[in-house]
Formats: sequence, structure tokens, C-alpha cells
Amino acid sequence: MLIGNSLPEYLLIRLAVPALRLIAPLATVLGPAIFIARRYTIEQHRWLWPVGIWLVAEAGFFWGVYVPLRSILQKPAQHPAPPSKEERQTLVERSLVDLPDPEYYLTKWFLNAAPQDIKRENVKEFYAWSFLNKRCEDATEEEEAELDDYVDQLERKTGRALGPGRGKAVPLRTTLDPVHMQHRPLLWYMIMLSVESCVALRFMYHGFHFRPSSALQTRVTFPLGLHSLARKTSASSRIGYWYREHSSKSKTPIIFIHGIGIGFYTYGGFLIELNSSATASPDDESVGIIALELTSITSRLCVEAPSAVEVKDEIKKILDQHGWEKIVLVGHSYGTGVAATMLRDKEFAERIEATVLMDPICFMLHLPDVAYNFVGRVIPIVGDGNANTIVQTRRLPRQANERMLHYFASQDMMISHTLARRFFWNQLILFKEDLPPDMPLTVTLSGRDLIVPTREVWKYLTSKPAPASLKDNNGDTSWEEGSLRVHWFDKLDHAGAFAAKGVRRGLAKEIREYSGTHQANGTR
Repeated sequence: MLIGNSLPEYLLIRLAVPALRLIAPLATVLGPAIFIARRYTIEQHRWLWPVGIWLVAEAGFFWGVYVPLRSILQKPAQHPAPPSKEERQTLVERSLVDLPDPEYYLTKWFLNAAPQDIKRENVKEFYAWSFLNKRCEDATEEEEAELDDYVDQLERKTGRALGPGRGKAVPLRTTLDPVHMQHRPLLWYMIMLSVESCVALRFMYHGFHFRPSSALQTRVTFPLGLHSLARKTSASSRIGYWYREHSSKSKTPIIFIHGIGIGFYTYGGFLIELNSSATASPDDESVGIIALELTSITSRLCVEAPSAVEVKDEIKKILDQHGWEKIVLVGHSYGTGVAATMLRDKEFAERIEATVLMDPICFMLHLPDVAYNFVGRVIPIVGDGNANTIVQTRRLPRQANERMLHYFASQDMMISHTLARRFFWNQLILFKEDLPPDMPLTVTLSGRDLIVPTREVWKYLTSKPAPASLKDNNGDTSWEEGSLRVHWFDKLDHAGAFAAKGVRRGLAKEIREYSGTHQANGTR
């Protein structure tokens, strides 16, 4: 859940981020100094003892945990096998058909490069990563010819011939680029632990129980809440989850897949609202809820994340453990990418009665917006013999919400690693043609979304221009045709729906209706 862009919020984030960044260097210098000083001033400065312990712990955490882990996490990604040639051709064709602005597409994927610097070999390099999951120099002769054909298709789409050879443009290739991260002090993790503990107590009060993953994975997670030590464990050795038992014979259980954030802090109110909406009535029993915990994107230190396809396989184990043959699937942000792998799997899709995708990254993922918007930095590049050229790669944070996203999310150690080494776009993308026929689907879009190109997604799903801001009803509107329903919340940012009580309740009600309708009717 991102903060707003008011002056107080801007000042808060501008003060908080530098303060957290300063802790490690100050601790390295002041921690030992305090202990040395205290040796000669024991009686006069007793308060220095706990301060000194904290600072030494911070310095030890930085040098003993963060620095070596930062180096370990730079190892290359284990790329999955690429799609088949037929699947690749389909991906290319769909990507080029749904390309609202070809020049914008090239410019942003090439990190704001000038058009004359983007030449054929540069685009082949980008396409080798996009469709073959490899570097261009590793392509076979047959694959080289295939890449040339893709570049020809792009030229026909843009109406502009690309120059021969290689220019100095650098493509954005998330799983090949370095993993960029920033240190989080121990103090931050302790604050996060306190927040998560409060959320866990709320969940338990409202009838949820936590089922942790394997003991080995739990032991290497930091910080670890006490709820993670529960005796009943997950059927998955890699994914834990919050669970509410399902006993209803007339409703379908619900599975929720969260996005990037501080644990379940963003989603606490929504899940409790959903839980309250599903409370048993006198003539019925309770509706089950499973809220997966993808630890690597919850601002913790943990083992490396599974890929989205591997997460799908782990979800199947969890559902089988509970005997849930049919589900209502709900995903937010990164979780919609995982949901996309489930929806494209024909066997798995048979288990999904209805789907709700909130702030979805999975639609129009071939556009550069999600990758470009999520991380901002500058790097040196080598081009035309000038090794000191500096270019902007991705959006640099300026406003309060952008700065919050940059430091607390995209530059978090494990979140950054997950996106740089586990985010394979051709696994996470979802086209309309991939959707199971006649499956009820609700999509929510936020007009001020900082990450997702919501106007393009609205147009793609509805074939209509994105709604203009309206004076009445805050600009919110909905569109519905057949089994597809799209909601537009004009004033909300990414994840803003979880902070807006009215919106949150409306979505919980809609999910409850999906849960009650389709199981009762037998089929979708």
C-alpha cells in the first residue's frame, strides 16, 4: 500500500529513507567507539551500554549478513526452457498486435535511448532474452534466423527500418541485469516484525490459522514471527499460508495470492473483511480461505523464491491436502502473475470457478511499464568507446509514493532478487485468448497506478478508451460484457483499494457472490 503525495508524506519519506541508510555506516564507526569510551566512563554514562550493543549488532548485521548475501544473490538466473517455436511466434504476434505506441515500446525497453541508437543487433539482443531466455551470442544459427524474422515483424509494425549493426542502446533485461538492492538495518526488521505480529494476532482473532512451510525454510527466514512455529504445517515445503477451514457444502472456497509488500500488512483489512463476508449463516457453514505467503516478496530475508510456475505446482499440493477441488482465485499485483500460470494451465483452470485480479501486472506485460516503473537507478554503460557514459535506466523516484516504492519494495534484498532472477515475463503474461471460456472474471484497475499501464489494460480488455476523470462518483466506473467485468477506480494508486473501505467491502462482496453462485449451480 503506497503513501500519497502530500507535502507531509513527502517530507516523512525524505527523512525516513536517509535515516535508515545512515544507520549502518554510523554503527560501524560509533559502536566500537562507545565501548571504548565506556571503559573509562562506566559510572557517568551507563545509558551508553544498550546503545553500544545495538550499534555493534547493526554493524555486525551489515558486514556479516548483508554484504556476503548481496554477493551471493548476484549469481546468474536459472532460466527455464524457452517456449516452443510455435509458442514464441504466437507471443511475438500477440505482443505486436497489442502495441499501442511502438516508439514508446522501443524507447522504454531500451532505457530512454535515442531512436538512432537502437539498431537491429540491439533489438535481436532484447528479443533473445524475451523469447529464448538467453543471450544473443548463445543463439544457434536457426535461432539467429528466427530473431531476424522477429525484428522484421517489428519493423513492419513500426513502419521504420532499424539501422544495421549495433548501436549504443542498452536493453532492459531483468533476469540478466545485476540484482540492485539496498541495506535494511536491523531496526527496520524489528519494526516490520512488530507490525507483522499485530497482523498475525488480528488474523488469529478472526479465525485464521497459520500453516508454515518446511522447518528448514522456516529456520532460515528472518525475522520469524511466532505464528510461523505452528505445529500443523503446509503440504508445500516452500510456501506457508493463512488458513480458514472450509465446511460449506454450497459455496466455493477462496484462495488469495498477495503482491509485494510488508507481509500481510496491506491485506489485513481486506482478508478480515472477506472473512467476515464469508461468515456462516444459520443455514450454512463456513467458507474456506487460503492466503498464501510468498515469503521472498514480504520484505524478509529467506531462501531464494520459487518461480511462478513452481509456485503453481506448490499451490496444487496445498489444495489437494485440503481436498479443495474447486476454488475462487483472487490475486493482487505480483500474485496476478502467479494466477496467470494457473489460468493458462488447462488442467488447473478446470478447478477455478471464478477469478478476481486486482492491479494486475499480467495483462500487457510485454509493454515496458512494469519493469521500467518498478525500479529506478543510473548505471555506467560502454558505448562508442566512451566507458563513462551515464544513462537513466528505468524511472528515478521523485514523488513520495515513488520513493517509498523504490526503497521499501524494489530495492529490498529478496524482493529485488525475486524480480531479477525469478520474474520470467513469458510465464507471467496473460492474454485474453488464454482465459478459460465463460469463466467469470473481475479485473480492478487504479487510475493513478504507479506501476501498471492501466489505461492500456482497460483498452485491451474492453476495446474502449480509458475513462476520463469524472466529477461525479470520484471518476469510478465499471464495464461488463459476458463473463468479464472491469472496475476503474480513478483516484486510487497501486494497492489503494485495500485502504479504501468502501472499495474493499465492495470487492469482498463480489468475491463472496462468486463463491456462492458457482458451487451451488454445479458448473460455471
